[in-house]
Parts: sequence; structure tokens; C-alpha cells
Amino acid sequence: MGARAKRRAAAVSLVLVTLVAAGCGSSSGSGRAALARYMVRAERIELQMKAPVAAVTAVGLRVSAAGGLRPSPALQRRLSTALAGLRASQRGLAALPAPRSAQKLRSTALRLDDEQIMLTRELSQMIGYPARFQAAIRPLHGAVQTLSAALAQRAGPSVATIYSARAAALEAFTKVVDRIAARLRSLTVPSVFLPGYRAELSALTRMGSAAAGLAGAMRRGGAGGAAPLRSLQRAFLLGTSGAVRRSEIAAVRAYDLQLQDLTTLAARLQQERLQLSASVS
Repeated sequence: MGARAKRRAAAVSLVLVTLVAAGCGSSSGSGRAALARYMVRAERIELQMKAPVAAVTAVGLRVSAAGGLRPSPALQRRLSTALAGLRASQRGLAALPAPRSAQKLRSTALRLDDEQIMLTRELSQMIGYPARFQAAIRPLHGAVQTLSAALAQRAGPSVATIYSARAAALEAFTKVVDRIAARLRSLTVPSVFLPGYRAELSALTRMGSAAAGLAGAMRRGGAGGAAPLRSLQRAFLLGTSGAVRRSEIAAVRAYDLQLQDLTTLAARLQQERLQLSASVS
């Protein structure tokens, strides 16, 4: 806040405090005094949010400066502390009775608090999610390589033996894919990562289904294996190639757009506050 804005805020507060102290005598004056009391108390509560909001902003700037989302327990602890402060202030504002003339202001302020809390929680989840996602899918690369080698194997005592080995490799691959999918389903996924997450989970489901179908065909001597083999190849193409990085970039952009919406809402709250201040001055 600049010096001029600080002086204006101080002047508004002084007017409000003066009106509260004066009581204004008439029923109209009593209404203005009740409004002034509410605005002074609400402003005190909102000032308590200044430090948590500053902490969240600083973490957001750190993330942007790093060029992406990296796991950081220290930053997540900082966000957890900020989130607790924001929630405490929101509870205080929600519990503060507001006169009828301040209902719109109260509604806007509580909505702003909700948005700030949501974005803080979102940022905390975003910082840790990519690393958890990568850890969950890490076994997939080795499993694909092992399966590819097994399917390429053409030497053996008999055709039946080769098919049996391929079926065993496909069944083992299916188990790995099922475990990876289960790990992914256990993750808490920030909303901005949901498209990439769902695409990856869909690819894994298709891989497992196609591999199981192809294993069955191998157990039958290869009959009917062409269709599941094509499905498996298509599923591989839908896998992790660039999906995580694209989701990360989209997540940061979406978060920036949400911040812009928050700034717009904060400006609306300030305008409503100034209008009410003018009505009691």
C-alpha cells in the first residue's frame, strides 16, 4: 500500500471511529454509528490477514522464480501456517454481526477470504504434486522396457514355450500397471492438474486391459492377439510423453488467472468499503 493510500485508509478509520464515539443521536445517526462500528471491527480483523497473505504471495513468487513447481517442505510448512491464519481471520469476520447496510460488504469480504484460502490450499498441493506423481509412475518405464524385450524374444524350445513366456511377461506387466494406477488414485490432485492426471490414468487402464487381453491370446497360442496388440501400442502412445510438464505449465497459468480474479475481487471490496465510508462521513 502506498503512502497516499495509507493516509486515505487512516482518514477513513478516523472518521469511522469518531462516528462510533459520537453515537450520532438520531435513529439515522444510530444506523450510521452501527455501520461505523462494524467497519472498524471488520478492518481490524482483515488487518490480521495481512501477514498470511504476504507469506502466500512470497511463496508464489518463489515458485515463479524457480520456473516451476518443486517439492519444498519448508514452503509447504509456511503455507500451512498462513492457511491457519487466514482461516482464523475468516472465522472472526464470519462471527462479526453486520448491520443490514453492510451485508453486501460482508458477503464480498467473506467471498474474498474463501478465494484466498482456496488458492493457498491449491498452491500447497501444487508444489508437492508433480514429485508425488513422478514417484508413482516411475516403475512404468522399466516395466515397458522389460515387456518390449519379452515380446521381441523369438528364440525358444518351441512356439508354445515362446507364447507362454510372452503371456507371463504380459501378466507381470499388467500387475505393475495396476499397482501404479492404484498409487495414482491415492493421490490428492490439485484441480489444475486433473486433465493430465485423468489422461495418464486412462492410458494406464488401457495398457492393463490390452496387456491382459494379449496375455490371454498368447495362452491360446496367439489366436486373436492382433487387436489387443494394437490397443497396447496405442496406449503406450497415450502415456507419459510430456504430459506431466504440459500439466505443470497449465497449472501455473491457471493459478495466475485465479490470482487475477482475486485481485479484481479485492478491488471490488475496496470500492464497496469506500462507498460505505462516504455514507457515514
